[in-house]
Amino acid sequence: MKFGDYEIKVVNDGTYEYTTKRQEEILKAFAPKTSTLKNVKARLLLRANNLLVRTPQSEFVLFDSGFGDSNFLREGIKKISEDNLVNNLKNIGVEPNQISHVIQTHLHYDHAGGLAFKNENSFSLAFPNAKIWFGEEEWRTIFESDETPFGYEKGKLEFVKENAEVEFSEGSVNLFEDFSVEVTRGHTFGHRVIFLKTQGQTLCYLGDILPMSSHINLDSEMNYDIFKEEARIKRKELLERAFEENWFLVFYHSPRVVWGFLKKDGKGKFFLES
Repeated sequence: MKFGDYEIKVVNDGTYEYTTKRQEEILKAFAPKTSTLKNVKARLLLRANNLLVRTPQSEFVLFDSGFGDSNFLREGIKKISEDNLVNNLKNIGVEPNQISHVIQTHLHYDHAGGLAFKNENSFSLAFPNAKIWFGEEEWRTIFESDETPFGYEKGKLEFVKENAEVEFSEGSVNLFEDFSVEVTRGHTFGHRVIFLKTQGQTLCYLGDILPMSSHINLDSEMNYDIFKEEARIKRKELLERAFEENWFLVFYHSPRVVWGFLKKDGKGKFFLES
C-alpha cells in the first residue's frame, strides 16, 4: 500500500491464542448480543503484525520484530500457525539482511523476541545489517532493576546490544528522516508509539498501548499494563488526537482489522475506515 512517499505492508509473525478471565470479559463486551458465551471458554486470537516500510531510497524499515523463537510464552498462550516473520518477509521477496532499520515500541518478548535466534551456544542476529532503535527508558528499567521484570529476554537483548548496531533514544524524538517516536509509558516504563509522517499524512503504529482495533471504544484498564490508569488515559488521548488529525492507525495484535483511519459515527463511537 502506498502511504505518502512510502510503501507499507503488514508482515506478521504468526497467529496465537490465549484464554484468561480478563480476555473473556473483553470478548463478551464486543460479542454480538445474539452470541452465547456462558458455557464457552473465551478464545482470543492475536497476531504479531510487524509493519514493513519501503522508503523512497528502497531501504526497508521494520516496526517491531515479533515473537521470534521466544520459548517462555505465558500460561494460556500458544501459537496456532506455522508462519513466522522471517519466512513471510522472504515470501514477499525481502531477505532479512535487506532490513536497514528496526524500530522497537518496547522490548517485551512478543515484540522484540525476533531480533535474534538461539543457536547451540549463543544467538544469531535476525537482521544483521539493521540499525536497531531502542528506548533508553525501557532499557534502564530492564538492566538497572535488581530483578528482571516479567516479559523480557535479558540474555537475548544483551546479545543484540553487543553484536548489532544499536541506537538508543530518550523521550519523544525524531529518529531519522520521517520516522519518530513518542513515549507513552503506561504499558511499560518506556513504551512508545512510532510515527511515520509524509506528505501531510500521519501513520501511528500503536504497539501495546492500544494493541487491537476492537479496543478503540473500550475505556477501561487493561491487566497487561504496568501502569493501568496511566495507560487508559493515554489511550483516550491518542484516540482523540488520531481522530482530530486523521491519523492512519496500525494495530500490532489485531487478528483481522489491522489498520485504518479513525472515524466517529452519529453516536460518537469510533470505527475504522480502511
